[in-house]
Amino acid sequence: MRRILFIFLLFQFTVFGQLEFSETKHVFETTDDASKLVVDFTIKNTAARADFLLKIDTKSNCLKYLFSKKRIDKDSSILIRFSVNPCETGKFTFKPQVYFASMMEPVTFTITGNFKGDLAVVDVMKACPDFGSTNRFDPNKFSFTVKVIDGKTKEEIPSSKVDYYANGRYFNTHKTNGQGLIEKKYPIGFYYFVASKEGYFSSEKGQMVNYAKNLVIIELFKKEESKEIIEEEVIVIKEKDSSEFQIQEIPLDSIPPPLEEGEFSLRQYKPNNIVFVIDNSASMASRGKLELLKFSLHELTKILRPQDKITLVSYANSASVILNTTSGDQKERIEFMIDSMVAKGFTAGGAGIKLGFEQAKAAKIPDGNNQVIVVTDGSFNKDSDDYMRYIKKSKNSGISISVVGIKNTERARDEMIDVATFGNGRYIPINDLTQAKVNLIKEIKEASRITSEE
Repeated sequence: MRRILFIFLLFQFTVFGQLEFSETKHVFETTDDASKLVVDFTIKNTAARADFLLKIDTKSNCLKYLFSKKRIDKDSSILIRFSVNPCETGKFTFKPQVYFASMMEPVTFTITGNFKGDLAVVDVMKACPDFGSTNRFDPNKFSFTVKVIDGKTKEEIPSSKVDYYANGRYFNTHKTNGQGLIEKKYPIGFYYFVASKEGYFSSEKGQMVNYAKNLVIIELFKKEESKEIIEEEVIVIKEKDSSEFQIQEIPLDSIPPPLEEGEFSLRQYKPNNIVFVIDNSASMASRGKLELLKFSLHELTKILRPQDKITLVSYANSASVILNTTSGDQKERIEFMIDSMVAKGFTAGGAGIKLGFEQAKAAKIPDGNNQVIVVTDGSFNKDSDDYMRYIKKSKNSGISISVVGIKNTERARDEMIDVATFGNGRYIPINDLTQAKVNLIKEIKEASRITSEE
């Protein structure tokens, strides 16, 4: 009996040297609730001397971890907790490596599962929950209210439609009740709302919602009925004698082949090498600016082709590459980096432009559209004294520079127009969700369009 019990216990634990592991593999059940994707592993030290946890390498931003302590004394245990913040729907596998002082090689854990929930309510940057907490980041735990009112009378507007956006993505639509209210449960975070009602102009609002700010008020204004009656002008077209027309045969070999399907055909648009130089300073966190930027970049990512290349450079306290040059068919990778952008620091735009041009030159496509696009909500104010000189130096390299202005002030807009004009590019305003949806795509198409002379 003792032998059977010993064999049973042996198979309950995995032993590496002086350490005993409760398990090194875990399979989650299929779920639509990211808060359930948390697993604990127990590691026990069976040796006479202490051991130490040195490092945990998750190899992914979608897997977070927490440990109870680093020192593992004789006959004592530690806990390592992993939480999955899904970056995409469907099956996933993570293989984090854990390093201990007593081992020459790391121990590899395998964590698999299948997530079928809504990515819009998943915060990929959220930390692993504390050991003492229970379901601390439950996406259905926090309740907040959206209220839609008439901007003039301040009365509630029933049956108004409100679209919800989070992290630059649309994720749900709700309607106000008879009191003009919507009360739903979603995670604490920043949201962008678009409210609409027949007979009213639509209205947008970005707001951080939390326990202290759990009421979002959106005002709608009625459309003024026009009393002016406009008479349509009747245009009389005189028929021409059919004898004036001549029928001319067109040789079959002169008829151009049909264009490829889709709105972004390679027959109509050159391959693109686009480097976005993104202002992620603290000011971008206000008034929904970062949400508009993310939405615009997500919309562009949808139409990118395998022949297109995109690079993301961020600048705040300093300039850095946050997405190395990536082909347009790697959409999940691009979208993950867009989702992970946060706003902090101040604006070092000059350094960002320099790095952006360096990246554009390194990935330049001969006979393609090579373009640096600066995205900002204001003018540059740190280490920026020489950026115009750098643009002048680079403007003959076949790389243009355009500027996306996110809710720019008039002064900042004028400065950015000067930058774009000087760099053989254009200024692209984004002040609301409609402009975020179309203006950036319109700019890329305009810059890459194949003309009859080419």
